[in-house]
Amino acid sequence: MLAPSSSPPSFAKSEKISSVSSTSSLSSAVLSTGNVVSLQNTDGSWSDRSLITQLAQRPDEVTALAASVGYDIVITKLVLLWLQAQNAGRQYSLIIKKAESWLSKAITDGNIDEAKINAIGVK
Repeated sequence: MLAPSSSPPSFAKSEKISSVSSTSSLSSAVLSTGNVVSLQNTDGSWSDRSLITQLAQRPDEVTALAASVGYDIVITKLVLLWLQAQNAGRQYSLIIKKAESWLSKAITDGNIDEAKINAIGVK
């Protein structure tokens, strides 16, 4: 028979991405697919504004677009494009599908011109 333990067992995370929480910013963290994915909101969107600077080819233009149509919409599109450029589609297919579903609904609900969103470029 096992003796009762006085303290619960501790489990250490072996992944380096565990150091980036969903409320933190990537401005000081190493940019990796795992870090970016860990910042996804539960609804499928991304909202960390530091991603604009980290991922966009033209951050000033992307920030201006985000101010007019919504930051979550633009940042989510930016991350989806970046994940595609990283060839992360297979590994993160469910995360990507959730984000695409959220983005499609947000664009439709907001009556947003999708051509503006599709003009975003990633680094």
